[in-house]
Amino acid sequence: MSDSRLDALDLRIVNALQFDPRARWEHLAPALGASAVTLARRWDRLHSEGLAWVTGAPTTGSHALIEIESAPSESALVAEHLIRDPAVRTLERTAGDRDLVAFVSAADQAELTRYLVAGLGAVPGVRRTRVHVLTDGLTEATRWRLGVLTDAEIALLPAVPRPRPRAARTVSPAVRAVVEQELWKDGRAPVGAIAEQAGVSAQTVTDAIARLRDEGAIVMRTDLAAPYSRWPVHTWYFIEADAREIDALRTGIRSVREVRFAFTSTGRTNLVLAASLRSITDINRFESALSAAFSRSRIADRSLVLLPLKHTGRRLRTDGTVDR
Repeated sequence: MSDSRLDALDLRIVNALQFDPRARWEHLAPALGASAVTLARRWDRLHSEGLAWVTGAPTTGSHALIEIESAPSESALVAEHLIRDPAVRTLERTAGDRDLVAFVSAADQAELTRYLVAGLGAVPGVRRTRVHVLTDGLTEATRWRLGVLTDAEIALLPAVPRPRPRAARTVSPAVRAVVEQELWKDGRAPVGAIAEQAGVSAQTVTDAIARLRDEGAIVMRTDLAAPYSRWPVHTWYFIEADAREIDALRTGIRSVREVRFAFTSTGRTNLVLAASLRSITDINRFESALSAAFSRSRIADRSLVLLPLKHTGRRLRTDGTVDR
């Protein structure tokens, strides 16, 4: 896929927003060498065309990665059903011993169990599922970076705002619910618009967002349509990991640039990770490096993502952009 729809400044904007997805344009201007007006105009185009987007997600709840096999004649119907399902945060059509991979979130373990038994099990066309319940996150996609900014430019980026000294120490459930809802839809939603929805002042919303982020109750992430990211090849790895290695890998795995997401899970393959690569020819090299790093563990299976269908709750077009 050509990245001609994005130039160097576009990629630099996305990279900068990966450090603070809600950063103000005037605060990013010194690092990016462009005016706030130019940066805002560029982002508006990227966002409106579905090339890039920001999401705010609560960190509470229970989550699972599900491998799904479907009847060939009903594969498209199964995919469409899951795209429309709000519990499914991410959905990908994959190669290998599964047709689809879905990442599902629920309020708690009981709700997740009900979904797996009564929700997913009732989808027509689903023949078999393999469930990996997330037990511990080793690294998250929010930490992944495009890597186009220099160290000097990164040093000029603003810090994520901390709660102001006079801000309330707690966020009311009503305000929190609105903030989570609006930031899930658009992580850069204006404070004024959120305040209007919540029926409170803009300062209250500003304080709430700062407090929730500072406490780790909500995480922000900036995404770029994979085909335009210069890291277009996505793969899933299912690993039989020696428990003695996992704690040691917690720090090391974060330094592996290709790894976007890794978590321990229930089941025989107790370590699952997602990687982004520059080309399909990099798969063997990456797997060799992975095997060397996990000397006591074994890659039991892997799956190449053929087509992303849904990402952070958003339906995607065939070119990986958000279908707005």
